[in-house]
Amino acid sequence: MFLPATLAAGHESIELRMIIAIICVSAIIFFSALVPCLLATSIPLRLRDMVAIWFIRVALTILIATPLVSLLM
Repeated sequence: MFLPATLAAGHESIELRMIIAIICVSAIIFFSALVPCLLATSIPLRLRDMVAIWFIRVALTILIATPLVSLLM
């Protein structure tokens, strides 16, 4: 998750760096919050279901963050 941030650190586009920062931070938060939320409930999910939920959340973050950053910058 830190690899995209490391690769984009020296890029001159502030929009690209902002989008990658948002995606990296939200991916870490989504992944670390998924397991405790599921353990607090009795929802039976397999590991592949949890990874699919995480991927969908990150994909939605990309779809939301990209237009917002382009509007704000």
